[in-house]
Amino acid sequence: MTRVTDLPAAAALERPRGGGDEAARLLGKLRCRRCGGAGVPHEAGPRCADGHAFSAAVPAAHERRPWGERVFDHPQALGAKVALLSLLNGIPRGSLDQLTAGAEVLDLGCGSYQFHYRPEHTALRLGLDLSARCVATANRLYGRSLHLRASLADPLPFADRSFDVVLLLSVLHHLPRVIVPGVLAEAARVARREVLVLDHTRSDVGWQRAIQQRYWDTFDGGDLYRSSAEWDQLLAPYRVTGHRRLGVLFRNVCLYRLAV
Repeated sequence: MTRVTDLPAAAALERPRGGGDEAARLLGKLRCRRCGGAGVPHEAGPRCADGHAFSAAVPAAHERRPWGERVFDHPQALGAKVALLSLLNGIPRGSLDQLTAGAEVLDLGCGSYQFHYRPEHTALRLGLDLSARCVATANRLYGRSLHLRASLADPLPFADRSFDVVLLLSVLHHLPRVIVPGVLAEAARVARREVLVLDHTRSDVGWQRAIQQRYWDTFDGGDLYRSSAEWDQLLAPYRVTGHRRLGVLFRNVCLYRLAV
């Protein structure tokens, strides 16, 4: 069982180096949105052959977060929060390993520490996140992976069907609702096998829903927490091949498997 105290201390986060072939495979997944070129190594982060950056600075307007989202500026606290809440909710570490092990994985909104699956068990992993601090911490924690800073409001810098599995783990409720359909469409575009959506669902029981909303408003800061009916409506354009409710606290965490 993973405990919060198992999370690596900041001083211990030394980044291992992957082999040249693995690095080339990761860079080869990238496609420049301006010229279509693949990624090449660069001291300031991956570039295409024409010098266009893949990991770009996000405009300052994107930095304004509700109080509950300030944890994204503290990667160690974010990792501890995810681990603690998952364990209290009866969700074990690596609960998605059977769906990601041995697969080429794209993790959208990857954050820092990964609780729901083990990146080291994937065949190849690339993560995108808005937080520069989370990206830096993920790079130190998971040196075999490639992590880039990017806004999910933009088209993904990958060719069609580039990854076996695309992950959206506790991400969609934090995004402005107007961009969510586009994010799902982009995730489906670059997936070969399936898109996994793990997220909160509002309880159908009034008093449980009130407790959930009070907690979310105070500590989470998301934009929209959907009911089961709202999830069904959002995911209607996709073929849902699996749906599970997880957790012992109101069973409010849902996993959707979307075939592509």
